Parts: sequence; structure tokens; C-alpha cells
Amino acid sequence: DQFFGRRRTDFVRGDGRRANAEQAAAAAGAAVLVTARLDPILANLSTDQRGFALTGDSSFLGPYRLGRIQLDLAMDSLSQLGKDNEELTFATDRLDRAILSWRRAATRQFSARLSDIPEDTAVAIAHRVIVLMDSARAATGMLERVTRAQAERRAREAARQIEVDSRESLLVRLLLV
Repeated sequence: DQFFGRRRTDFVRGDGRRANAEQAAAAAGAAVLVTARLDPILANLSTDQRGFALTGDSSFLGPYRLGRIQLDLAMDSLSQLGKDNEELTFATDRLDRAILSWRRAATRQFSARLSDIPEDTAVAIAHRVIVLMDSARAATGMLERVTRAQAERRAREAARQIEVDSRESLLVRLLLV
């Protein structure tokens, strides 16, 4: 009786491990989906920002603002998914810093458009915006690699836990018969 009680406790504990493994796999999969949206958002943001900076056409500002909202929402989702996940948090923070630097440079370029600055200064600002966007997109690539690797690893761990739980369940059934 004591043996079966201990096996039952182990079995219940296994259910918790399985649920945790499945939850971690689901979160990793969600991070992959969110991360996959980042590069197209950044590409659109860059295009709209550059379009306004070069032409002054305000029709670029609506999509630019929408892109910023989409980017903020995606980054918030990644921050939530990164809780208790140091690797994801590190990669997300790196991207967040790159985006912040790009936003500051883009804002400076917008402001410079309204002022009378020398052409070489305007060109230098434009180059900085381009370089910082490239940095943000490189950080996005790193984040994509991190999230894909984690999703694969966590899916394997969940599958392994399901297999262990199935074996334990079968063993308990055999012992109870």
C-alpha cells in the first residue's frame, strides 16, 4: 500500500511536469510567431520613415504610426513571454535598445527636415538612421534564431515528458492489476 501511494504521488507529480513542459513549449512557439512579425514591421517602418523624411509627404505618417503601434505590441508580447526566460529576455532587450536608438535618430531626422541644417549634416543623420535600422534588423534575426531554437528544444522536452508520463502510467496500471 505504501509503495502504491508513493507511485501515485510520483504519477501526479509527473502530470505537473508534463503540464509545465507543454506550457513552456507553447510559450516558445508563441514567441516564434511574434518574432516572425517583427522584420516585416521594421521594413515597413523604415520605408514609411524614409518616405516622409525624403518627401515630407504626410501620407507616410499614418502607416509609420501604425507600424510603431504594431512594434510596441509585439515587443510587449515578447516581454511577457520572456518572463522567467533569461535567454529570450536578453535577446528582446538587445532588440529593444536597437529600436530605441533608431527611433531617436528617426525623430531627429524628422526634426531636421523642418530646420535649416547643412546638407552634410542631413546626410549624416540619414546614414545614422539607416545604420541603426540595420542594427535593429540584425537584432531581430538573432531573436528569431533564439526563439526557433528554444521552440525546438522545448517541444522535444515536452514530447520526452509525455513519453515518460505514458510509461509511468502504464507501469502504474500494470502494478494495480
